[in-house]
Amino acid sequence: MKKIMLSALLGILLLAGCTQQEERVSMQGLCFVEENGTVLLIEEEHHEPIVLSNQSGQEELFAGLSCGDRIEVLTDGMIRETYPAQMDAYGCTLLEEGTLEDLPRETLDTLASMDWLPRGDTNF
Repeated sequence: MKKIMLSALLGILLLAGCTQQEERVSMQGLCFVEENGTVLLIEEEHHEPIVLSNQSGQEELFAGLSCGDRIEVLTDGMIRETYPAQMDAYGCTLLEEGTLEDLPRETLDTLASMDWLPRGDTNF
């Protein structure tokens, strides 16, 4: 009986070790809210735009964000290499409010050339 119990316990432990645990990482940057409501993260180092896809299950994940806000996004770390790049977001925190003028001009010009216009302010 002890052998069966020990074998069952060992089997459970092995199965528990095989479960894949998803890791989350955070990224910080500036927020760009497109006129249709799409939210992009402008990453800090190279000022590259990344389209955020809400995977949190919370409909209001990006509610209240404005262009230029400094945000922290919780993600799985996978960036799809399109242009602009795309990334799944599982959480989002407003770190500091900002304005459209806080965004890098070159990034804004590049987005505008692809018809990505900021919500509520098309005169930049």
